[in-house]
Amino acid sequence: MIEELGPALLALFGAAYLGRKACRTATLLTATRLALGREQRLAALGALAAAAHELGSPLSTIAVTAHELSREVPADSPLAKDIALLAGQSERCRLILTKLTHRPETKGDPAHDRLSLTSLTEAAAANHLRPDVTLSVVFQGDNGKSLKIRYHPEIIHGLGNLIQNAMQYARHRVTVKWTWDQAAVTVMISDDGPGFPPALLGRLGRSLMAESGLFIAKTLLGGTGARLAFGNASEGGAQVHVIWPRRLFQEGIK
Repeated sequence: MIEELGPALLALFGAAYLGRKACRTATLLTATRLALGREQRLAALGALAAAAHELGSPLSTIAVTAHELSREVPADSPLAKDIALLAGQSERCRLILTKLTHRPETKGDPAHDRLSLTSLTEAAAANHLRPDVTLSVVFQGDNGKSLKIRYHPEIIHGLGNLIQNAMQYARHRVTVKWTWDQAAVTVMISDDGPGFPPALLGRLGRSLMAESGLFIAKTLLGGTGARLAFGNASEGGAQVHVIWPRRLFQEGIK
C-alpha cells in the first residue's frame, strides 16, 4: 500500500516517524513512572487492578497501532525496526503492570515492606534471566539478609532494567555485587560481553536516543537518591555502579 503512494510520501512518513522516536520513549518512561507511582498511592486501598486497567487501554492502542504499521511497512524498510521497537516497549510496559498487580502477599508480617538485598535482587532479576547466562550474586560479608531497605518499585524496576541490559549483551555471565560501608551502599552490575561503546559512555543514562532502558533505569533509581556510573572493566565487559547513601538503608527510602 505504502509503495503505491510514492517515494516522496514514504520519505515524509519516515522522517515524521523517526522524529517521534524520542517522544515515544519518553511516553513509555512516563507510563512506567505513572504505574509505579500509582502502585504507591493505591496499594493501601487494594486498587492496583484498577490502575493496571486504566493504563492498559492506551498501551493496547499503542500495540494495535504498531501491529497495523508492521503490516503496512515492508519488512526491508528502515522503519520496520522502529515499529518493532514500539511494539516491544509497549509489551514491556504491559508486563510491568502485570507484575505490579501481583505484588507478593505480606503474610501478616509487620515488616513486609522492608526487603533484604537477597529478596531485592531476586525480584529485580526475576523476569530477565536467560538459560544460557549464569547470574552470580555476591554480597559483602554475609548472605545479603542483614541489610534491608524499604520496598520501593522504582528500585526493583530500575535494577531490573540494568540486569536486563547486562543479560542482553553477556556471553556467559552476569554478576550483581553488593558492597557497603558507613557512608554508602553500592551495587555493581557487570557482564562479560563486549562492553559499552566508548563513544556512548558519556551519553549513557542521559539521552533517550542513546539507550532508552539505561535512561529509564537512571531516572527511576535517581528518584530514590541513587547516583549511577557507567563504565567498562579492564578485562572487558560493561559495568554499572549504583550508589545510595547508607542512611537510606537505615531509615528507608521515603
